[in-house]
Amino acid sequence: MGDNRGGDASANQINGLSSGAHALSVLGEQTAAQVRLHFLREKQGSLFQEHMDGALRELADAFRGWDDSEAAKLVSSYADFLRQSIPLHTSQLCKWITAHRNDHKAVLDCMSVKPPKDIDIMRRLPQKGSQKIVFAATWRLTQRPVVLKKLLVRSEILAREKITAPLSIKHPRIIETYFMHNSDGEEFLVEEYPNDILSDGWDPQGGLEAANLLYDIADALTFVHDELRWAHGDVKPDNIGRKGNTYILIDFGIARPIDQFVVETTATGSLRTRCPELLSNNQYEDPSKADVWALGAVVFNGLTGRFPLIDRNEPIPRVSNPEERKKFEATLAARVTTAYDKWVDLSMLDEPFRDVLTAALQRDPRKRASARELMKIAEREFTAFLRSASEEGRFLPTDELMQIIAYFPSTETLRVMTSSRKRQLFEKLTRLKKILTARDNSASKIDSMLETLRHNA
Repeated sequence: MGDNRGGDASANQINGLSSGAHALSVLGEQTAAQVRLHFLREKQGSLFQEHMDGALRELADAFRGWDDSEAAKLVSSYADFLRQSIPLHTSQLCKWITAHRNDHKAVLDCMSVKPPKDIDIMRRLPQKGSQKIVFAATWRLTQRPVVLKKLLVRSEILAREKITAPLSIKHPRIIETYFMHNSDGEEFLVEEYPNDILSDGWDPQGGLEAANLLYDIADALTFVHDELRWAHGDVKPDNIGRKGNTYILIDFGIARPIDQFVVETTATGSLRTRCPELLSNNQYEDPSKADVWALGAVVFNGLTGRFPLIDRNEPIPRVSNPEERKKFEATLAARVTTAYDKWVDLSMLDEPFRDVLTAALQRDPRKRASARELMKIAEREFTAFLRSASEEGRFLPTDELMQIIAYFPSTETLRVMTSSRKRQLFEKLTRLKKILTARDNSASKIDSMLETLRHNA
C-alpha cells in the first residue's frame, strides 16, 4: 500500500479529504469510493469529524497488505458502526485488522460481539458449524488466554435456572469452563486455552496416542455421564485438546442433561461422528451411548484415515447448503441400514484396537459399551500403551504382574508399539522381577517376557 499522507496537502483539500481519509483512500479504487461516501469533509451529514483524523491514519497503517475489495467492505462496516454510535476503540480494531488479513468477515465478527466484562477479544478462531462463534481472548482478571464462545443457539445446560457460573466441572480430563453473560444478557462460554486441539488429520503415532486418547476421553465421559448425568453431544477431533500428556474433552456448548435428550430432540453433533441411530432414525435412544460411538469414530479415523461411515476425502455439505446436506444425510442413513459392516470394517485394525472399537462402534446402542465399560476395556487391552490408569486400576505388585501376563502384547502389537513404550514395559518388568525375586515361577515368566521385548526392540 502506498502512503501519500506527507504529499500535496492542497490536492487533498481539492479532493475534499483529510490526511487520514486520504491515507485510507490510496488502498485502491473500491476503498476510495467508500471513503468518499462516508468521510468527505464538505459532504453534508458526513461521518468525518476533525478528531477522527488520527484514527483514520491508524486504520490506514493497519490495512497494509490488505486487498482493496476486502478493505472496502470493512471500511463500509466501520462507517455503519460510527453512524449507529456503536463504541469502537481504534487500537483494538487495528489489532483485529492486523490479525485477520484480507478477512473482513472475521474482523466484523470481532466488532459485532460485546464480550462479558473483563474479557478482551483478540481474534476469531476457525469454526465448524452454526451454533457458536469462537474467539481467542484474554481474561483480564486472571491475566491468561482463554477461548470465548458466543452461543448462537441457546443450550439448555446454560439456562439461568439450571446452573450458575462457574460450571461445576472439575476433572483433570475436562476443560475448565465458565458460564458468563455480557451486559445485554447474552450467553458465553469461557474456557481455558488448550495447548493443542486435534484435527481430522490427527496422527496417533502407530497406536500409542490412539490408545491414550480413547482412555482419557472415556474417563472424561464416564464422569460426565455417571456423575453429572449429562451428555456432551458433540465429541469430535476439534472438541478434544491436549494438555501436557493428557487428552481433554472441550466445548460443552451444546451439552445438556441426559434426561433432556428426548425422542423429539434434534440430532446434535458433527456428521463425521454422528451415531447410527441418529443417522437412521434421527432419534436418541441413549445420549451417553451416542457420545461413546463418537469417541470410537474419532479413534477409528486416527487409525484408518477416515471416519467409520464416510469415505476418505468425501466432502460433507455444510448446514448452509440444506439440500445437499439432506441428501448426504440420506446417504449415511442408507450405509447404516444396508452396509454397516462394510463401512465399519474393524478387521483392518491391529488386535488391541479391534476389540476395543468393536465395543464402542456397535450399531445397536443397547449392545454398545458405556463410557465406564469402554474405559475398563481399554485399561485391560492397552496395558502396554497407557501413560496412566484409574485409581481402581492400580495393582499390588503380584496383581500387576498377573495383569501384564494376561495382557502381554502380541507380536503384532509389539510391532506397532513405539520404542519408548516397549522400554517402559521392559523397565516395569525389571522392577517387578526385583520385588518378586523369591518367586521362582514369577521370575521365569518375567524373564520370558523380557526376552520377547529384547527380540522385538
